Amino acid sequence: MKRKLEFESTSSDGVNPITQRSYSQRYYEILKKRTQLPVYEFRQEFLDKATNHQVVIVEGETGSGKTTQIPQFLLSLLGSTNVIACTQPRLPRMTSPHTFF
Repeated sequence: MKRKLEFESTSSDGVNPITQRSYSQRYYEILKKRTQLPVYEFRQEFLDKATNHQVVIVEGETGSGKTTQIPQFLLSLLGSTNVIACTQPRLPRMTSPHTFF
């Protein structure tokens, strides 16, 4: 199932496509930090995969921006009228030195 790219995360005229308000200086400061995260390098590849596949699995190092940036990438793809959720598997931790069968 292919989805249409409704708008880019930043428009060329400096106006937020969701709120129709001009981007603030703070926005540009945050954007600069976002573009320096390792996951940002794969933004277009991720969007291409999300457009062409129902399921996309993302794996990366802690601190690479997966949890904070992937939902933002999806927002640019799907638009603000969709619900975007991010889940993470939790590793089971052994609380006592028992052997499990």
